[in-house]
Amino acid sequence: MISLPISREHSGLIRAVHWIWLCLGLSAFPALWAHRPSDSWIQLTAADHHVNLRLDLALKDLDSVLGLDANDDGNLTWGELRRREFDLMQYVTQRLTLTNSDERMTWVPEPLRLVQHEEVVCASFTLNSTSTKELRQLTLIYRCLFELDPQHRALVQADWANPATEGRSNGHFTGILSPAEPGMTLQVGPDACRSPEQPSPKSAPDQAFPQFFKEGVHHIWTGYDHLLFLAALLLPSVVTRRRASWEPALAFRSVVVTVLQVVTSFTAAHSLTLAVAAFGMARPPSRIIESAIAASVLYAALRNLRPGQRPGDIPVRHPTAPPSVWLGWRESPATIPFAFGLIHGFGFANALGELGLSGTGLAVPLIAFNLGVETGQLACVAVFLPVAYGLRATPFYRRGILPGGSLLIAAVAAAWLIDRSFNCGFMPF
Repeated sequence: MISLPISREHSGLIRAVHWIWLCLGLSAFPALWAHRPSDSWIQLTAADHHVNLRLDLALKDLDSVLGLDANDDGNLTWGELRRREFDLMQYVTQRLTLTNSDERMTWVPEPLRLVQHEEVVCASFTLNSTSTKELRQLTLIYRCLFELDPQHRALVQADWANPATEGRSNGHFTGILSPAEPGMTLQVGPDACRSPEQPSPKSAPDQAFPQFFKEGVHHIWTGYDHLLFLAALLLPSVVTRRRASWEPALAFRSVVVTVLQVVTSFTAAHSLTLAVAAFGMARPPSRIIESAIAASVLYAALRNLRPGQRPGDIPVRHPTAPPSVWLGWRESPATIPFAFGLIHGFGFANALGELGLSGTGLAVPLIAFNLGVETGQLACVAVFLPVAYGLRATPFYRRGILPGGSLLIAAVAAAWLIDRSFNCGFMPF
């Protein structure tokens, strides 16, 4: 067995790193058990002097804010909603502000309806507003549910007639509103087609790329199943598999190469299936995909519990890969991330699938979202890798963090699998 010498003067540093690692792990638990992030959906259409807006909010979120379930039986009925329709409309109209240039517009609501997004039942609010002036610069400010969930996002799709083109083209925008960026501005009048020499205010289409980039980072940092899958893949990256145990990797460069293979293959795979789902070529049911993601996390964690090479196993080129043949070809560090990344891509598609992206409006959000996901993953790696590499030669890591962390991940993944497969609803995230 290979051993790395650790001098006494470094032992204090190692113990300090142990405590830092433990504190980081404990600090992650409050976020892990936090409220599951929520979404809402906005469709806005503008033409002439008129604006029509449809807002869909999840019933479970509205119930948390307004207490709609009058008898607290856990079953929200249409009668309970209708009795609180005035309160619902007031809640929404007070938190949606629309202005046309310097004129604040007034909402005229239509009757409440129910709709469904994937497996989420929503209250659908249709609001109309008419301006006394020609529509030129529309500014929408959204503040629903932010007091309930700071991770809440509103997915926006806006269309407007462009008078500057005399009916030859229309404007379109797809974006995301959040507590950090609750507003958007649309240039819907003749000023929408300024010449390059004429400066114009920053509008929503100009913000599309950074918005979706930030959403990609946000989605990976709050996508606990994706994070745990990545963690299960990264835990053995600083050690090598031998016949009887895990042994510390000798070269940091080889560890970095392996980690980059893991992260890049995972991103390439989920980018592929995310594009397939966004273009409408395939869209498996959400329940099946979420269950499969849980199964992938469980498998990735359990495979870390078998470090040794067994008699008759085929040796592999990459020392960090488990000694096995996968679907007829030898497994590398990129095999498992790519294979299961295809499944995770459909999970990422759920975050964008309700936006109605199509045609030329699809490329920018997809590219920005994927770059955000990759950046978020690399940020996690940048935090994890130096600490793990510093601990790799210690029993604390090889006999504690690696197997213990993998068992913890496997336990959470098993609970996810049961919860998602049978729709139990006992998991809070």
